[in-house]
Amino acid sequence: MVDEPEACSFIVPAILRRGGLCVAISTGGASPTLAREVRNTLGEQLDPAYGELVDLLWRLRREWEAEAAFASLPLEARSRIWNEVARLPLLELLRAGDRQEAEAQARAVLTAAVTGSNSDDD
Repeated sequence: MVDEPEACSFIVPAILRRGGLCVAISTGGASPTLAREVRNTLGEQLDPAYGELVDLLWRLRREWEAEAAFASLPLEARSRIWNEVARLPLLELLRAGDRQEAEAQARAVLTAAVTGSNSDDD
């Protein structure tokens, strides 16, 4: 019985989902009410654009990690590239409804990395 912690042997976290983003909040059974309140507070900050961002990044990651030229880069280089993509104003663009521009900016960074048209500090 989830609503009676004394009568069960498991804890159910408060879950917040935004597309592919999933945040679980738990107090270890101490206060399910607090976990729910924290989830609700985070839910106000993590708007649906976060789900769109996760979906965009997932789609791009699957595509680019399968690209031979990208996949042949050292892991550290690929990690730096994804970090550069993550620093783009993608969330703001998605919030503004400009999905095409968000994707275009991310693709520009990825393409530049593969074609060598960006500076590499190695």
